[in-house]
Amino acid sequence: MKLTLDEILKLDVELNGVQSDTEKKGINSLKLSLKMKYRLHELNKIIKETKETFETLKNELIIKYGKEIEGGGYSIEQFSDETRTALSENFINFLTELDTLSKEEKTFTFKKFTFDDLGDLEIEGNIEVFFKLIEDDEIDS
Repeated sequence: MKLTLDEILKLDVELNGVQSDTEKKGINSLKLSLKMKYRLHELNKIIKETKETFETLKNELIIKYGKEIEGGGYSIEQFSDETRTALSENFINFLTELDTLSKEEKTFTFKKFTFDDLGDLEIEGNIEVFFKLIEDDEIDS
């Protein structure tokens, strides 16, 4: 199976949700069979490893295009003018390289889910990437 790094990051949210003012629960918060929990756990291992690599490379880009700030860490100047209307060259280069990175594909082995595996799950919200992990003989043939 092949997904871009961006798709893997989206899949993380679809499976695990996000903690924010408007908390979004993921598929892992639903009542699942033991088999589904196991398979999702295995998928989460792949996601975690990929996210860690992505974050490491993103931090390298921040260091490359940013400046060290007081107290440690790095920051990229977003604007190049006082009126804050023109993006800085370093910020544009950072976004360009980050976009290129997010489009990289990762190939991994994972047996697709079937609709039988999913049973009668009631899933709210958009799960666009998760749909790519479902095999449907009627659709795939």
